[in-house]
Amino acid sequence: MNDAAIVGRVLREYHLRGIEPSALHRVGGAVASGVVTYLVGAEENAPWVVRACREDTPVPVQASGAAAMTMLDWLMAQAGTLDCLEAAGYPAPRVIRTHSGDPVGLDGAWLTLATSFVEGPVIRPSLAQLRMLGEALGRLHALDVAGERGSGGGPAGEPGRASWYPETALPATLARLDAVDALVPEELRDLYAQLRQTALTVQAGLSSLPRAMVHGDAWPGNAVQSGPDTVTLIDWETGGLGLPVLDLGTCLIESLLDAQPSPPGPAASGPAASGLASGPAAWLVEPDEDRIAAVARGYASQRVVGAAERALLPAAVRFGACFVGAVHLHQALAEGVRGAAMEARLERLRNRVSVSEAVARLAVPHLAGEAELTDGADFAEGADFAGGAETVR
Repeated sequence: MNDAAIVGRVLREYHLRGIEPSALHRVGGAVASGVVTYLVGAEENAPWVVRACREDTPVPVQASGAAAMTMLDWLMAQAGTLDCLEAAGYPAPRVIRTHSGDPVGLDGAWLTLATSFVEGPVIRPSLAQLRMLGEALGRLHALDVAGERGSGGGPAGEPGRASWYPETALPATLARLDAVDALVPEELRDLYAQLRQTALTVQAGLSSLPRAMVHGDAWPGNAVQSGPDTVTLIDWETGGLGLPVLDLGTCLIESLLDAQPSPPGPAASGPAASGLASGPAAWLVEPDEDRIAAVARGYASQRVVGAAERALLPAAVRFGACFVGAVHLHQALAEGVRGAAMEARLERLRNRVSVSEAVARLAVPHLAGEAELTDGADFAEGADFAGGAETVR
């Protein structure tokens, strides 16, 4: 199987008569890997994006949240989530149906999911753009489309579950950490303890946390300047029903990254897509009060952040590192993955944990009225656990 064969399947599945195969440009993945993405750029039509996936290709663990999902489940969940956003009038890529009206195409062993392409550059970001990013995320979390209807791969029109859906992501995260407990070397014990405590803190607070539609990877590299005063979130692979506070926490800390506008084509996470300087140091962050305030103020202009969410914010800021960190530690300690790439991942985890407390404290005053805050009492008991976030610097 090669690109020409896959392109032919796409043209057939979507009845793209009059469009030459040369109008489809591969912009991500590879046929040999089982996942490949094309930009369809015929001049007379608005551009759109199609992802082709072999049905037997495993769903990435960072996207599935460790739920048992087939590739069809995953693509159907994405389509359902995007359909819900369209019904709610929320700006996002729109699902393009196959010639038979299906949200996900099937041609032999290959599945396809096509969406509209959001025009515009990825944000740099400036403070004004960061505020717009916060506004976009707050509007998403305020939508009245959530509920417990969604599943890993429900019918189109029902939202899927986010990769960090707590009932699957938290047990899987703790199971990975427990599996390597006896293997953790002394130099990783502090990091390991902090990741585990983060998962336990979020788990303990579940009953008081609201649920809503979330993006799952809201950072400048997934935000397009789609209008003079509008930022549109793209790359919804990890989105669906979930916990808004975890989405907000991730956005606050990852907005400290210095993404640059990407070249034309579908944007995706990562240095190559965002124009972020390459090398491990490019992914490390430091607290920046102005950036954090811009995101938090934009968010608060669209959605009220409750006391329980504010109390959990330090753990929420850390949770992205917790979830991914459990995967990386299991790979390093149980599966024997070594090398410079793994060392860079571990350094990034240490960095995120070390600055998370400061990021949360800088954000909270902009998420609630000053009268509601009492010198740190807004944080959940155990959120700043023994050893402290700053000890791993």
